[in-house]
Amino acid sequence: MPALLKLPSIGSSVLFVAYSATVLALAYTAGGDPMRTWQGLLALVLALASAVLVLAAGTYPLARGRSALIAAAPAVVAYLITLNLRPDGLPGWTAWYVLSGTLVLLALAVRGRIAMAWVGFAAVTAVNILWAVRAGRNPLDGLIMMQAAVAILVFGSLFAVGLRTLMGRLHAYSETEHKRAASSAAEIATAEERRDRVVELDALVREPLTILASDLFLSADFRSRLRALEGELRDRVSGANFLVEPATVAIRAARARGVDVLFFDDVGLVQLHLDIKTRLAATMATILDAVDRGSATLRLSSEAPGTIRLSAVTEVDGDLHRSTQVIHTRMG
Repeated sequence: MPALLKLPSIGSSVLFVAYSATVLALAYTAGGDPMRTWQGLLALVLALASAVLVLAAGTYPLARGRSALIAAAPAVVAYLITLNLRPDGLPGWTAWYVLSGTLVLLALAVRGRIAMAWVGFAAVTAVNILWAVRAGRNPLDGLIMMQAAVAILVFGSLFAVGLRTLMGRLHAYSETEHKRAASSAAEIATAEERRDRVVELDALVREPLTILASDLFLSADFRSRLRALEGELRDRVSGANFLVEPATVAIRAARARGVDVLFFDDVGLVQLHLDIKTRLAATMATILDAVDRGSATLRLSSEAPGTIRLSAVTEVDGDLHRSTQVIHTRMG
């Protein structure tokens, strides 16, 4: 799933300040003997660093490598503190690492790594049990130290599951809305293109149709214009790849000379690069410029990938001339 859950910088800063203030207050007011050693100071630095790592912006869920480091940090902190933890009595807030680690693992679960959060919690529990055994105490004492933390992580995990479901639904909704917006944009673009085509067609045929509908005498010049117009309209349907200069100039000139020009574009659905169209147009212009009367029929076809075949048949005074040229369409 994409990065749907990025904590804003202000929000992450507020959380980090609140977490740091709580941990520092507990460590220095109730930390006891462990905080008078280098192991305690290192544990405090690791606890703060893991908070930075889990609160920094990232994908949802967090990357596996980053999540593994975050999940392992509370257990390392717990081990460093228990090295100097007094074996007698109840540790109380001297074991501040239980709260700090649980909060970091809670944040990890909310960031989409619920299983890793519980693995990290199990590791902290194992460190506590190891401390109890090493201190000659009942192993259950290590479990009792985690009883409040279990409730925190359980409810946090339930919240994380609900959040994951919500994010999945929001992502699906977002995808649907994006597709709907794209479809709507395509429909609008299609409608606009139709309107443009109608305006263009109206500009071409309005005047000739008005004259045809009147009782005016149709001169030879006007009839010639109608033939040229009919050919141009036909080209727009069957010869889209031909409508590039210099072919368009050669087409008008040939029809003005009385040449009957026909096109058949069998590759009209293939999107040709403008450079390829220009090369085709230049070749067709050369063929048409050589015909001063009669007819010229040109056909585009694609018989092999990356090639376009241009076939031409010209007829002058009953004499037929056929030619074929192959143009490569791969660029570079």
